[in-house]
Amino acid sequence: MKKTASIILMIVLLLTTAYAEEAAEEAASLVFTADEIVDAGNAARESGDYAKALAYYELAAQRGYARARNNLGSMYYQGLGVEQSYEKAAEYYRLAADEGFATGQLNLGMAYYYGLGVEQSLEKAKEYYQLAADQGNILALNSLGNCYLEERDYGKALEDYRQAADMGNTDAMVNLGWMYYQGLGVEVSDDRAYELFRQAADLGDAWAMNNVGDCYENGRGVEQSYEKAIEYYQMAIDAGSPVGLFSMGEMYLNGYGVEQSPEKAREYMQQALDMGVEEAAYYLNTIPGGE
Repeated sequence: MKKTASIILMIVLLLTTAYAEEAAEEAASLVFTADEIVDAGNAARESGDYAKALAYYELAAQRGYARARNNLGSMYYQGLGVEQSYEKAAEYYRLAADEGFATGQLNLGMAYYYGLGVEQSLEKAKEYYQLAADQGNILALNSLGNCYLEERDYGKALEDYRQAADMGNTDAMVNLGWMYYQGLGVEVSDDRAYELFRQAADLGDAWAMNNVGDCYENGRGVEQSYEKAIEYYQMAIDAGSPVGLFSMGEMYLNGYGVEQSPEKAREYMQQALDMGVEEAAYYLNTIPGGE
C-alpha cells in the first residue's frame, strides 16, 4: 500500500507543473483505479497528512469520481487542510449526490437538516435521506425517522426506526426504544423499551447504556435497582457519554445507591456541563456549597 501510495503521489505532484498536467492525469488513469487513489487519500488523512489527502481526492474528483467528491466535502466540512467552509462542503456533497452516491446524499441531507452551507429545509433533508435510504444506507434510514419524529408523524418514524434497528443501527434502536418508553405512536411498553436499550447497549452504544441505567433507576421494564443503575451510568461515562455524567451526578445528589455527596454531585454535573449538557447548569446553581 505504501509503494502504491508513493507512486500515486509522484503522479499527483506532476500536476504542479502546467506542462505535465495532461500527461500526469493520463498516467494516473492508466495505472490506478479511482478507488485506489481515494484509498491512498484516506490513508493520508488518517495519518494527518491533509495536504496529501487533498491532492489524492482532487485527482480522483477531476475524473468525476463521486466518492472523492464526497470526501472533499468532508475535508471542507471539518476544515482539514483547508479553510473550514460548510458552503464548499455542501457543493461537493451535492456533486457526489447528483452522481447517486449514497453517502453524498446522506451528507447533503444532513446539511439541509441542520442548515449548514445551505438554507435549512426539512423537506430537502427528507428528499436526500430517502434517496440514500433507498440504496440501503442505514444512517439515512435513522435520519429519515428523525425528520418524521420532528414532524410528529410517528407512524413513519416508527417504520424507519424499526427498519434501521433491524439492520443493526444502534441509534435507531435507542430512538425506537424511546418511542416505546414515551408512548409516541405506540402503546407505552417499558419491557420493549428496555429490550431495545439493552440491545443497543450490548453493542456499545453509550446513550443506550445511560437509558438502561434510567430503566434500572426507575424500575421500568426491569426490577428497580440503584446498584445496576450506577453500573450502567458508569459504563456510559466510560464510553464517553456526557448524559451519563449528568445521571451519575443526580445519583450522588440524591444519595441513590451511593452515599449522598454534594461535592461529587457537583463534580459530575460540572463535567456534564463542560460537555454540553446545559441542564446541569441549573443543578450546579442549586447544589449546596456551590457558588
